[in-house]
Amino acid sequence: MEQVKTGKKINGIVSFDLIKGIMMLAIIFMHSFNDHIRYWELDYSANPMAYLLAPLKLGIYAFIPMFFMISGYGFVPAANKKRIKKKTFYILKAYAIVAVIICAVSVLKKIISSESIIEAVKFRVVPFALGICPGDREFAGFYIDSIGPVWFLLALMLAWLCLNFIMNMKTEWIKPFLIVACVAFGMELGRRFLIPFCIPQSLVVTGYMYAGWYFKKNDVLEKPSGSLNMVILILIFVTIAVFGNVDISQNVWELGAIDVIGTFIGGFLVLKASVYIEDIRLKAVKPIRTIGRYSFFILCVHTVEYTLIPWQEIVHKVTYNRITGVIIEFILRSIIVFTGCFIVNKIARFIKSHSR
Repeated sequence: MEQVKTGKKINGIVSFDLIKGIMMLAIIFMHSFNDHIRYWELDYSANPMAYLLAPLKLGIYAFIPMFFMISGYGFVPAANKKRIKKKTFYILKAYAIVAVIICAVSVLKKIISSESIIEAVKFRVVPFALGICPGDREFAGFYIDSIGPVWFLLALMLAWLCLNFIMNMKTEWIKPFLIVACVAFGMELGRRFLIPFCIPQSLVVTGYMYAGWYFKKNDVLEKPSGSLNMVILILIFVTIAVFGNVDISQNVWELGAIDVIGTFIGGFLVLKASVYIEDIRLKAVKPIRTIGRYSFFILCVHTVEYTLIPWQEIVHKVTYNRITGVIIEFILRSIIVFTGCFIVNKIARFIKSHSR
């Protein structure tokens, strides 16, 4: 494994397993949290305690961009068509499996309950067939759901193809301008229109991946950034996050380009911090590293349970207390996701060993 220098020693930072594990736990927690406490709907003036949720906004600004920057950190331009097909097929296969499971179960539930199969097809199959995110809205005259967390995969795949196309260009000076154009166009496109296949998100993600690639090429994460520079970046980031509102999956950019800049700064700051937390070798963090190592499988399993399991109904049979509800749902989700990931990993290894 390629090694990266920190200020004191060398570690295997290329994998970013610890920070990816933290992010996976954060995603599961946030989805559990939002089922009971919708922080964006709280009246902050009437309930000053709501300001305690401010760190959640900082995390939303930073963690998702950071995820895609990590993908860009390991990006290598591919000119070989076979390699390009292999890369896209791997992600599309995972997306297709998740889509088939969710759509099949949704239709089966309608059949068992003697409800309209057509409604299930419209509600579930159409968004997955067209890769629509955000959902929970009308589309072509009928109501549709979203494809859920698996939007990550579509955005990642299309962004990789876009970045690969740009990076294989012979003219070097035009590349940064094309990246900026992709991000700006993606932001505006998503704010104005409901576009299938997560194309607006993918264009923005292209910028995050390019940033990750740039960080690695120029050793940005390993070089000292200066205390004053870091303080200034943190202040800018916090200011933007407090006054703005971002949801990349939903194409929400309340402050427009300023919000975009905030997400780039946030992603960079988390990556910068990850260089040092990756040095932690305590046994207590080993499970989190394992979670990060299998983040791809975890994301797929999480999408299935997120979409199919009526968590609010289940939790409300136990308690209506919102805090307790969040804790119970997070624990149950985690058990299902990590057990499912273990099973999927075993199946994948079995198939791989018998296909040689």
